[in-house]
Amino acid sequence: MRLLFFVPPAAVLMSLSACATMTAEQCVAADWQSIGFEDAMKGRAANHLTQHVSACADHSVVPDIAAYTAGHQQGALAFCTPDNGFKHGLSGGTNNNICPDDLSNAFSVTYEAGRGLRTRKQAVATAQNDLASIERRMQRLENDFVHNEKVLATLSLKPADRAQVQANINAARNEHQRLSKQRKRAQEKVIRTERDYKKYRAEVEDRFFTGS
Repeated sequence: MRLLFFVPPAAVLMSLSACATMTAEQCVAADWQSIGFEDAMKGRAANHLTQHVSACADHSVVPDIAAYTAGHQQGALAFCTPDNGFKHGLSGGTNNNICPDDLSNAFSVTYEAGRGLRTRKQAVATAQNDLASIERRMQRLENDFVHNEKVLATLSLKPADRAQVQANINAARNEHQRLSKQRKRAQEKVIRTERDYKKYRAEVEDRFFTGS
């Protein structure tokens, strides 16, 4: 199955965010059917209308619930495709179960596939960031080694100061050894998460993106 991308007609798109405050003019002139369609195309449940009701109540305007509901139902039909399910899961969207019964299963299957891929990709990024953080700390310690070795080479250094510098070097060396062990584990985790991500991605591609 090759997943196709659905592009909604431009006429039904309006720039209303989930938490936007609507002006009196927007509330009066609103095409509630188009707003319902747009909300469904974003995967929002029909009860998202309550946010519009609240915004327009400030202007003594009551949304056309019937028109919104009709638009939302139409939007759900357009939104609930396997392709959109995958994209919605991959982007981190929530499955608000807006799909009709006959479309729900196919949508949910690809949604979970997309969400699974997103989760594994995030795991890779986290592992890589953890490794990079350890390596930066090790690099700082190595820079300190160079500096402290130069300080120790100073002939005029007092014995007490020399002892303190040597103690700092020893402490830094111990910390560097500890971080070296952490780095090894972090490197192994990067390898594991990358392998898991690539394997899962291949499975998803084979299952949903091959064939006609």
